[in-house]
Amino acid sequence: MYDAGSSSFAKQANYGGAPRQSAVVFTIDSRAYVGIGSNVIKGLDPTFHDFFVFDVESNIVAWRGINDFGLPNALYCGATAFSLEGKGYVCGGLAKSTGSGIVQDGVWEYTPSPKN
Repeated sequence: MYDAGSSSFAKQANYGGAPRQSAVVFTIDSRAYVGIGSNVIKGLDPTFHDFFVFDVESNIVAWRGINDFGLPNALYCGATAFSLEGKGYVCGGLAKSTGSGIVQDGVWEYTPSPKN
């Protein structure tokens, strides 16, 4: 966590998902949402459709999984994300469903429930 007043970083709880690259991140209120992306371990190339949320304001620092992203049976990487008016958006990216990639032109919207 970055503290602008002291211009320093403080370690928080480790991320709860598998190691990955090309993940997307967006924030809503005091929560950071991290998901999708691809695996970088030992040259493997699976992609992910999971998302995790980190609540900065809680006294308990914990990552937890939330609903998976997107269409069933497709895995995503290389997208971009942003938040606006209490919702998160994921745009574009590459969907892999049968080993080949299909570039996506859609925009996906995430509305958090009170507990997420």
